Amino acid sequence: MSDQRARADAGCFATPSDKPADTFVESRAASRRQFLFAVASLIFFSDVQAHDFHVSICDIRFNPRSGNTEIVHSYPMHDVDSAFWLMYGRRMDTALAADEALLNAYFDKTFVIETAKKSRLKIRWVGVNSDADTLTVYQELPGIRLAPAAILQNTVLMEHFPTQTNHVNVRTDRAAETTVVKGAPIIASTTTTLTFDRKNTVQRLS
Repeated sequence: MSDQRARADAGCFATPSDKPADTFVESRAASRRQFLFAVASLIFFSDVQAHDFHVSICDIRFNPRSGNTEIVHSYPMHDVDSAFWLMYGRRMDTALAADEALLNAYFDKTFVIETAKKSRLKIRWVGVNSDADTLTVYQELPGIRLAPAAILQNTVLMEHFPTQTNHVNVRTDRAAETTVVKGAPIIASTTTTLTFDRKNTVQRLS
């Protein structure tokens, strides 16, 4: 493959008389594709640099009906598209199983939850939705309720955007000790918000 590429690159500077006409056309087409890719990359990168406000929201909540802790991430589609282009040289298509698998692998590296003893919890991928404005990623911790001393690491998109800020809202529900309505305790909810940036990539829930 490398020898073929070297011959094709060398052929880009040959005249039609030096080589068959069809090979010359192929070489020019390859050069044009490389040029268009370089131009598109430059436009995308310039657009990313001009857009300095990069923020995401993540909501974490235990679902007593399923017994799972549900995790929902929301990101501006523009930022995700830009990052995907920088990583893979093309736009993302969440309808493609291959692209969803890439997202799954990426989140597995950049969004981590550990126990207080720093034992990593297995986060299960549920799915992804997207529209023109927002990418929504769904994950869960099967059969687990987050402990107060859980440790979270969130570096999603930070390698691409220096100003990236990721907000994580962790909701915990507990029965109020003294308040009872019709024989059932009222469930009190408390939300803890953690803010992650390049200076704060790992935080303890409490």
